[in-house]
Amino acid sequence: CCRIKDVSLPSLKGRECDIDGMCVSEQKQVNEKQCTPTGDPTEWDEKTVIVWMETVSKKFKILPKTIDAFRGQDVTGDALLEIDRPMMMQLGITMGQANAVYKAVKALHST
Repeated sequence: CCRIKDVSLPSLKGRECDIDGMCVSEQKQVNEKQCTPTGDPTEWDEKTVIVWMETVSKKFKILPKTIDAFRGQDVTGDALLEIDRPMMMQLGITMGQANAVYKAVKALHST
């Protein structure tokens, strides 16, 4: 399983991550790919959604404070796939960051 900031996720079987979410081999060497959650996003729990956001944050320029806004909000994979910009803004997320998350979710839809 994958461990990112003390979160263990069975959906990331066979992968171990360092604190930055980078996959490491059994020899603890960093690989190119990040530990991105796999499987059907509609089955993700809140912790898996947070890990997904952390792993795509660089690519989509999602700030840590934006990810923090999702913590404790019970945003599961189902909810993530349905979230829109106004909903995110109700969480206190700025329009620019709402756009960044929206683009990441849109990309998730196409995978």
